[in-house]
Amino acid sequence: MKAHTIAAVVAVAYTLGSGSDAQAKIFIYSAGDTISNIAPLPPSSPLLGKDNRFNGERPTKVGFKHFEFSLFWIPFWTSSDGEFVAYADTGVMGKSYYSLGTNPQDVANKTGLPVSEVKVPWGARNPWGLYALIAVVCVWGVTAIARRGSGPKESVQE
Repeated sequence: MKAHTIAAVVAVAYTLGSGSDAQAKIFIYSAGDTISNIAPLPPSSPLLGKDNRFNGERPTKVGFKHFEFSLFWIPFWTSSDGEFVAYADTGVMGKSYYSLGTNPQDVANKTGLPVSEVKVPWGARNPWGLYALIAVVCVWGVTAIARRGSGPKESVQE
């Protein structure tokens, strides 16, 4: 199932799950492409040649563009199916980027970075919010089982 579909199902389920129309709902989420930083673009990068191939600002960083679904700014689903990009922060309105492809060796050749630095970032492969949620559920389950097992015991005497 695509991550876009999962995000839509979660949003619809939350919206329809309320028993009362008068109940206030606070639900902050985001779903879409994001860029995870890998490294600064070296000033001597072959990508920054003399030709002006960029529309807007010249890139200053190398990153990995991928899909992310977040609740309250905590990533719960990420997709490592993405691409490497050279980008520039353009302020509040986002980032302008230039696609570099998916092959780390080609990206290293285009940017002048060592191949060892060109890899998919941990945050693009691992949604830490989902891991935290799983840990909280496990701790809750263990404590619930421990409480149930440590309750008062009745002894039968004859």
